[in-house]
Amino acid sequence: MKRDDGTLVEGRSGALIRSQADGSGVEVVCRGFVNLVEVAFTGSGEIIGTDNWYQHPAGGMRDALVHLVEGGLYPLEPDGGTPQPVAGEPLPALSLFPAVALSGLAIYRGDAFPAEMRGNLFSAQHNSRKIGRHVLSRVASTFKSEDFDFVTSEDPDFHPSDVLEDADGSLLVVDTGGWYVQHCPTGRIRDSRAPGGIYRVRYAKARPPSDPWGLKENWSQPSVQRLIELLATSGPLCATARNGV
Repeated sequence: MKRDDGTLVEGRSGALIRSQADGSGVEVVCRGFVNLVEVAFTGSGEIIGTDNWYQHPAGGMRDALVHLVEGGLYPLEPDGGTPQPVAGEPLPALSLFPAVALSGLAIYRGDAFPAEMRGNLFSAQHNSRKIGRHVLSRVASTFKSEDFDFVTSEDPDFHPSDVLEDADGSLLVVDTGGWYVQHCPTGRIRDSRAPGGIYRVRYAKARPPSDPWGLKENWSQPSVQRLIELLATSGPLCATARNGV
């Protein structure tokens, strides 16, 4: 990729790359990956990602949740390419996993689940047929993760690839199903063409919001006071109000 001064951003490993919306200002944030899949931003703006092949399997552990920082170098691939500031040793993982194929990642900002789940991360784990819940806690300038099973299935054709928060505070789980066999060696364990689906996970005791998508709001002429009120909410209404301001 070409930078504004005509030089190229290049390298031999996977990288997290940042640019402006028009494609200008290309820069490498961090590198050393083979299969960084998705990222989520914490409330303080820090970046957490799902990384398959964080390391060569050691004790059966290969995939990871990683804290992505400016100038970070991650251990699978040596640094090589466009110079970037690298300070210290390669960064450790927040949490290590076997070959679960960590995929989609979401940070929960709603209030429809129990309070202790707010700010938790939820990951789709394609090979292990589950959605994981990850509770982050501070360790010096980074984090560690305490991991729990959130949704699990014994169906060999259940392969969750993404998890997203809906406007009502529920979670949507995208299931690829068994038809896609080209993704990795584990996709060839069985010959199945089972279709996937999208599932909704709700907390049984949650009170449904009255207008989660803001369909009753007067978006053509919103008052400043109403926009301020909506900014204090979570989910799509807050984002819409921010654009209105």
